[in-house]
Amino acid sequence: MIVVFFLVLVAGVWILSLSPPSGSEPPVPVTIGTTPFEVSGLIFIAEDQGYFEKNGILPTIRIFDAGINAVDALYAGDLDIATAADFVFARQAIGKNPVRGFATIGKSEFHYIIARKDRGIVSVADLKGKKIGVARSTSGDFFLGRFLDLQGMSIRDVTVINLPSAQVADPLLDGTVDAVSTWDPYAYATEKRLDNNAQVWPDQKGRLMYWIAISREEYAIRNRTEVQKFLSALEQAEKFAADHPDEAKAIVQKRLSTDDTYIARVWPKTQLTLTLDQSLILAMEDEARWMIANKLTAEKKVPDFLDYIDLDGLKAIKPEAVNIIR
Repeated sequence: MIVVFFLVLVAGVWILSLSPPSGSEPPVPVTIGTTPFEVSGLIFIAEDQGYFEKNGILPTIRIFDAGINAVDALYAGDLDIATAADFVFARQAIGKNPVRGFATIGKSEFHYIIARKDRGIVSVADLKGKKIGVARSTSGDFFLGRFLDLQGMSIRDVTVINLPSAQVADPLLDGTVDAVSTWDPYAYATEKRLDNNAQVWPDQKGRLMYWIAISREEYAIRNRTEVQKFLSALEQAEKFAADHPDEAKAIVQKRLSTDDTYIARVWPKTQLTLTLDQSLILAMEDEARWMIANKLTAEKKVPDFLDYIDLDGLKAIKPEAVNIIR
């Protein structure tokens, strides 16, 4: 009888250890749309280390070719949270769309202009009058225009051809366009295929690209707890990346299925950090002025981007990371 009692006791303890604590809530399903870019690294690290589940989130992560495609899926109701570049977010705000941004989850310099030397393009001035492929309404659009502006030209000095984000290489190789404005990993793959015929310029010129976590306005208002849980998971991923940089890099490289040469190229130019900086606001105001000047919007006034940013979520998780002036 003593042996039987002992076995029953042990079995009971084991069963209790598998059961959730009394009063605990089941994990909340959250569908996250992001991209196969290293700047999404905090999401991939949180996924790998189980930080979403530890914070009460059951994640479904969907991969899109570009942030703008994730935003389209967000508006279609297919996602709860999406990631996109600051330029894409600025376009939503200037268009008065019901969107909310609640954190920058990474910053990067990974945009390039790649041209064909055999089309007589060896200097920036040679781009004038040429056909340049770019995914319109993306950060590639803005950085192309900004690069030309800094060189004393403008986007009106070239013929812009709209191309899908992940399919810029073929039109350049078959001669449909003379150059492309794109970003890694698509830039890296395009350069490799064009080989010695590639003339390449980094076109961000020191201007960071901000990678923003966003949601629909309605979701941000009704699901503040889920947003905070999401941010908590990313904050833990950020700490992991700081404490274990080599392991973090390996996680991202494996998740993206990239080679050592590629990760060595992009990793030093990538900041995996959870912030809301005043510099983000200044960058988007610059982008809005550029859109207005180039008639890419019917609006004539730069919006107040604070109307589209929720500061409270990140303040609750990492208050020192919020440096936006109201």
